Amino acid sequence: METARTAGSTEEIHVLCSELCDAAGFDYFIYGVDFRAPRVRSQIAIVSGFPSNWWQYYQERGYISIDPVVRHTMERKLTPLIWNDIDPQQSPQSERVARFMSEARDFGLTSGVSFPVQGLNGESAIFSLVSRDSHVRAATRIAGILPAGQLLTAYIHEAAQRVFEIA
Repeated sequence: METARTAGSTEEIHVLCSELCDAAGFDYFIYGVDFRAPRVRSQIAIVSGFPSNWWQYYQERGYISIDPVVRHTMERKLTPLIWNDIDPQQSPQSERVARFMSEARDFGLTSGVSFPVQGLNGESAIFSLVSRDSHVRAATRIAGILPAGQLLTAYIHEAAQRVFEIA
């Protein structure tokens, strides 16, 4: 918590997220925030611990527009999203979403949990912890992080607000 309260750079937020990811037994993480809100300047920030080849692939294909995790956050949801609960058929672009999820698994992003934050200034953020393991193998780790995940995400988000001078 002290690291989160004092983080003063993107690099320090990356270290914080990486340490949380490792401590919880996950392989990858990503924190993303959309500061595009009525009372603040427009800014999107990403702190990624994803494989760089996946991140490039994701961006080249514009997957942000169909990513179910992003959709969950932009719908202003407050509860964690366990990836195993994602049903591509619930999306208007179900075939694209199913392909997206299959490709993510091909890159090792197999199971995970995402914690949304809805900020006081209208911003939306998400912190995801991801495993290469199947959901069955990762289920205990996912269940274990659920009680603290939302609180940890709030600390990360507050650090991001400070670093990106939004707060």
